[in-house]
Amino acid sequence: LPILCEAPLSRARVAKIRKLRIVLRSPSEPDVVLDINPDCARFELADIDQPADGDAVVRTDPAHRLLSIWGRRTPDNPVTIVADPELWASIATVLWDATP
Repeated sequence: LPILCEAPLSRARVAKIRKLRIVLRSPSEPDVVLDINPDCARFELADIDQPADGDAVVRTDPAHRLLSIWGRRTPDNPVTIVADPELWASIATVLWDATP
């Protein structure tokens, strides 16, 4: 629901992110891509045989990936962010509502 403050587009606007592509990757699962543009944010499911590309790749287990889609996280599951370190705070803000 894009009008909710918890929605990725709302979080991106708070973090002043106009364009960002985040790939959520889990072993043996298709990539989930969060594509943020100035007017929308949407999730896409990539082909399982072809990894998606983006500005950042967030690697975690399938359960934590699902939590991330819903804007939640748990400290019990490891997360690896492969991206320019300057993007890490923005990625955390968009996915988990962390303060940049």
